[in-house]
Amino acid sequence: MNFSQSFYTTNFLDVVIFQNVGNHVLVSSLTTILSLIIFGIIIPKISHVIGSDIDRADSERRRAEEALKESQERLDLALESGQMGVWDLDLIHDTAWRSLRHDQIFGYDSLLLEWGSAIFMQHVVPEDRDRVRQCFDEAFRTGQLFFECQITWPDQSRRWILAKGQAYSGEKAQPVRMSGTVMDITERKKMEELAKKREIELNEAQRLSRLGRWSWDIKTDTITWSDELYEMFG
Repeated sequence: MNFSQSFYTTNFLDVVIFQNVGNHVLVSSLTTILSLIIFGIIIPKISHVIGSDIDRADSERRRAEEALKESQERLDLALESGQMGVWDLDLIHDTAWRSLRHDQIFGYDSLLLEWGSAIFMQHVVPEDRDRVRQCFDEAFRTGQLFFECQITWPDQSRRWILAKGQAYSGEKAQPVRMSGTVMDITERKKMEELAKKREIELNEAQRLSRLGRWSWDIKTDTITWSDELYEMFG
């Protein structure tokens, strides 16, 4: 086989190569060769690397989304078990995000279209409003919110709630946001009221029958007498 090769240069990247192979003449250029190398070797490898990075990022994103979903499900379960509603109040615009349980605690079957501190105060019974406002003012200073109050449902029935929250300040140290939980404690309040009533009835019965009553706290070794017992022993 006869083989010969000659070069002819037109410019820096255009070197024409003549190759005599047998009875055939092969003509190629450096630009063509570089193009074949780039598109045949380099670009596929770059594409493979980029594709691998995209797949890895997509996989990490899916794992993060699954972890976030699991975390939200655990939070929802904990809140549902504790019968707590969640709220997040924008103090600048007086608008709030709430969980469904939050609005159910205020007597609604579904989420209302709007909610804020002004709407909340409309649900607080009149005799508790000043005290609740003072609790909010205190939270703006300390960052911590805690209060119990009575609210009115749409059917005009009354319920007791316990609210807890935290205030967050902006760049000018002014409160801009507050978030927390709310719980219906009506049954607990009923039990406390019943216990107080029974205590009053017991004291009255002891007074009428002139019976004394005492209790002994073993841990502190403290004995407590009722008023009737003091009267009996002078």
